[in-house]
Amino acid sequence: MHPLKASAQFAAAVSFNRGKANTPETREATRRFVKRNWIAFLPYAHEGWGRLLIRIAETAKQRKHTSVNGAPKAQRTSKVARQSMCVA
Repeated sequence: MHPLKASAQFAAAVSFNRGKANTPETREATRRFVKRNWIAFLPYAHEGWGRLLIRIAETAKQRKHTSVNGAPKAQRTSKVARQSMCVA
């Protein structure tokens, strides 16, 4: 994503959400608003902020896939699978 677009979309989301509760309906309405109106927020966008937002999003995605020490998260096994491993 282009940094100016990311920054404009963030500005649109902040403007739309000001003072609203964080509910699934509000999040969906925000997505629709941003998708339709982000171009109007380009005058307020800053490329540096956009690069920062993109970097934060990429870091958040990486954290979902790694544990605290940086190693890949082990897949969880079900209770039944663990019990069957111990029965051998």
